[in-house]
Amino acid sequence: MQFSRRPQMVLAALVTLALVVPARAADVNKLLPDDAEIIMVLNVQQIIGSALVQKHALPHVKQLMQSNEQVKQILTAVGFDPLKDLTRITVASSAVSPDAKGAIIAEGKFDIAKIEAKVEELSKEKKDAIKIVKEGDHKLLEIKNPQDEKPAYGALIDNTTIVFASDKAFVLDAFDRASGKKKAALKKDIVTLIEKANASQSMWLVAPGSVFAKSPLAEDEKSKKILEKIENLSVGFTLAEDFSMVTAIVTKSTEAAKEISEELKNGLEQVKGLLALVAGQQKELAPLVDVIGSIKVGTENTTITLKSEVSKEMIEKSLKKDS
Repeated sequence: MQFSRRPQMVLAALVTLALVVPARAADVNKLLPDDAEIIMVLNVQQIIGSALVQKHALPHVKQLMQSNEQVKQILTAVGFDPLKDLTRITVASSAVSPDAKGAIIAEGKFDIAKIEAKVEELSKEKKDAIKIVKEGDHKLLEIKNPQDEKPAYGALIDNTTIVFASDKAFVLDAFDRASGKKKAALKKDIVTLIEKANASQSMWLVAPGSVFAKSPLAEDEKSKKILEKIENLSVGFTLAEDFSMVTAIVTKSTEAAKEISEELKNGLEQVKGLLALVAGQQKELAPLVDVIGSIKVGTENTTITLKSEVSKEMIEKSLKKDS
C-alpha cells in the first residue's frame, strides 16, 4: 500500500480517517486485550436514537433489513434486533498495520440458546467457513475466510457480550475476565486515555502517538519525525440534530504543537480542494465536503484541537443536493 509522502497530508489523513473516528468519563472495558493500542467505541443506541439518524438513516436501514430475506431469517431465528438489542461496539487494535491483532466486543442483549442453536445449524451448512471448537468448558466459533491465512474466532461470553478476535487466546481470556478470574493488564497510558474520553459521544477513539510513529504512515523520514512529536490522539463525534466532532492531538512540546498545527492547516486545505473536485462528480460526497470544510484548527500550549460543527440546516441542504 502506498502512503502520501507529504507530512501535512498524512496528518490530515489521520483526522479524516477518524471521522470515517468534560462530560461523563468512559469506563475501561475489562475485556480489552492487554496489547491494545487503538481503542474505538461506538455507542450504538445513542447513534440510533439521534434525531439525525432517526430522520435520515433509520428508515433506509429498516427497509434494507426487511428486504434481505437471509438476514431477516437469521435475526428472527436468534431473537435479535440490532436496532434495539445492540448497545455498544468496542474495537481494539494492537497497531496500524494489516498484521495487527484486532478484537471486537459487542454488548447488548443476546439469547444464548437461540444463538447457539443457529450457530450449530450454520456450522453444518457451511463446514468450510464455520466450525465450532471446544476449549475446556467453552465453545468457540472458528471463522475461516479464503482470503486470510489465519482464521478468526468468536464466542458468546454471556447474555450481554459477544467477542470476535484474530487471536484465539484473547477470546479464551475473555471468559476468565468476565468471570473475574483474570484481570486486564492494559498499558497505563492507554487506561488514562480511555478514562479521559467522553462516554456520551456517539463515537470516540484514543491512541498513543507511538502507534502512528511505528506505522506505515511514517514511511518517509519527514513524516516520521513529525509523528514522533505526537504524545497521543483522541477523536470523538456526536450525532444529535446536528453533527459535531472534536479531535485533540497532544504533542511533546509547544514548538511541536505549532509546527504540526501548520502542517494540519495546509493538509486540510489540500484535502478540501481535492474533495471539492471529486464531489463535483460524486454528489454523495457533498456531506463529507461540508464536514471537512467546517473544521477549525486551534492550538493551546502542547495541544492541538480540531473542531467541526455541521448544523441541521447544512446537513439538510447537503442531502437535498445528493437526492
